[in-house]
Amino acid sequence: WNACYWKNGNRVDMARRSSYGTCIGSEAFGIFIDGSDIYLAGYNMIVNKNGVAVKWRNGNTHELSGDSALVEWHHLWDIAVEEGIKISVGYYTPDISNEYNYDLGLPSFPIYYVNGKRYQLEDTEYQWGEATGVYIY
Repeated sequence: WNACYWKNGNRVDMARRSSYGTCIGSEAFGIFIDGSDIYLAGYNMIVNKNGVAVKWRNGNTHELSGDSALVEWHHLWDIAVEEGIKISVGYYTPDISNEYNYDLGLPSFPIYYVNGKRYQLEDTEYQWGEATGVYIY
């Protein structure tokens, strides 16, 4: 499985590489076109680690969650770009036991990235949420 998009009926695969280990798969969910640049938002699945939040620009991989993939799962749903500002949204799930109410399932926290820096939309008391879309006005 590999993140991709179709242009004029032709499949365009995104680079499936990671600086955090062997990437065994990737998925993209959001796409945004800014001039001649094509951005996708999604994640890479790394062997023996969690999902790494990724944005692709013209097929090139840009990992956002990085080292936190050792303890958190990151997933991006959407991306938007305006005047050089890149915003992507999604969620992260901590991979930490005995800290949350697992009767409700694994906790999930909504996040967004602005030019690669992560911001959390809810505090650790909130147990489940995702940011699923972004629009820059």
